[in-house]
Amino acid sequence: MTITNIKPDQASGAIAPADKPISTAQRKVSLEVKQPPGEASDKVELSPASKELHQIYSFLQNIPEQKSAKIAKLKELIVEGKYKVDAQELADKLIKDFLPEILK
Repeated sequence: MTITNIKPDQASGAIAPADKPISTAQRKVSLEVKQPPGEASDKVELSPASKELHQIYSFLQNIPEQKSAKIAKLKELIVEGKYKVDAQELADKLIKDFLPEILK
């Protein structure tokens, strides 16, 4: 078996410069595999569960970046003395979220 004609995925169309990390979308590569005549070909199909797992994994990869930005903003507000907590709102939320668990 010979693997030839390796090229970037047509969907992304771009390859990141060497000094930048490559995103998951940019890692997709199209391969053209040439089999000698008479040799059996292999076929791989991913189950719907594995496709869904990949989507979840991709989504979760972005969460740390989002949380880091939010945490940085909150730290900035605290340092500047601009972060205020509404005690009544906090108490209401705690009761709403945890009271059903306590009463079980």
